[in-house]
Amino acid sequence: MKTAIWRSYKTRPLPHWGGAVWGRDRYDAYELAAEWEDAPVPEFSMSLNGGPEMIDLSLPRRLGEIGELGEPTLTQDIGIGQMVTVSILDADTGADELVIWRGWIDEYAVTVQPQGEVVKVGLVPLSAKLADSYLVGPQTFTDTDPSEMMRWFLDKGYVPGLAWHPTSALVGATFTHTFEKQTLKEVFDFITTLAGAAWGYYVGPDGQVLFRATPTVADHTLTIGRHVSQVEFTKTATQRRTQVVLYGAGVTATATAAEYDPSNPLVKVEVDDRITDQEVADRIAESLLDSLNTIDFRATVTVIDNNGPGTDNKGYDIEDLKPGDAVVVVNPDAVGQIPKWGSAVWGADYYDGSPSEMASQVLRIAKVNYGFDSAVLELSNRQPSQVQTVQDLSDKLKQHMVAA
Repeated sequence: MKTAIWRSYKTRPLPHWGGAVWGRDRYDAYELAAEWEDAPVPEFSMSLNGGPEMIDLSLPRRLGEIGELGEPTLTQDIGIGQMVTVSILDADTGADELVIWRGWIDEYAVTVQPQGEVVKVGLVPLSAKLADSYLVGPQTFTDTDPSEMMRWFLDKGYVPGLAWHPTSALVGATFTHTFEKQTLKEVFDFITTLAGAAWGYYVGPDGQVLFRATPTVADHTLTIGRHVSQVEFTKTATQRRTQVVLYGAGVTATATAAEYDPSNPLVKVEVDDRITDQEVADRIAESLLDSLNTIDFRATVTVIDNNGPGTDNKGYDIEDLKPGDAVVVVNPDAVGQIPKWGSAVWGADYYDGSPSEMASQVLRIAKVNYGFDSAVLELSNRQPSQVQTVQDLSDKLKQHMVAA
């Protein structure tokens, strides 16, 4: 049997967590207010280059008895800034709960209607601290690995509550760059672009930031009919570009693909006066080109949970599926029929063919839409941060399209 456990705590986290890990270390700053036994099953999204997202839920409570300080209920489990956690207990977790979401109450409202009274609660995730934290700067890194840049901001406490994941990897290249007057979300997104198209970060509910390249070997193998109840494959070239031109402050970088055709110039122009180093400019241009010069394959995959009702030994441990993981979706009816795709590796091989050929290929989880008994995965062969970069690299980038 699978159970979701909601808990509300009366106080917010301490300003600095150091290396403490949620679920393992004790936090004396927290005082349990109550378990929300009247809460629905959890539903929320998790995104690469982010983390678990906001939750909106309704609790069936009467006006004057919603759980606020001073009410006769005395639970005091509803209040702005109070921490909330969501945990799972099932056959996969055993006796130990697995925390899948953590954040705090940001807003709530009481609704009175003929069918009853409810309190609507808006919960903000821990990952939101990246957008809420601001760097005045300047902070200059000289010949520094992008991974070490990101870790430096966490180790220095720029994002209270977040810490570096010990399994995060080094990129293996060094760059010089200055950051200033940016949110830490903008800083982390720029560092991810600098690292390259295969890289991404994820803020877990334990507050640890995992920064790594997408594995070339799948973390999860999902079989249609056994783990997957529905799948949709899409192929698009709407954002494809074969040349990127980047203008910085006194530096210019141009990255051109072998497929570039002057008669049909698919050009992307970026302007960012914060980039002053030629090597950084070259790297950003190449990173963008690596992401943009590709047929964009996407898949939407519905995975059923192996602890759900009536699964009959089917399904998958959906709590184990995280943004940034590599996934293979296997179609048992087509095994061995597409040999040219058999050795394809994410980030190394060029993908071109029909959308149906995506089955049995290594793709990255860009987003998980968690639904307790099932999870809908959004998979792509493209780096999600680069897709966002196409739309808005940061709030200060001016983007221009050059067309034929």
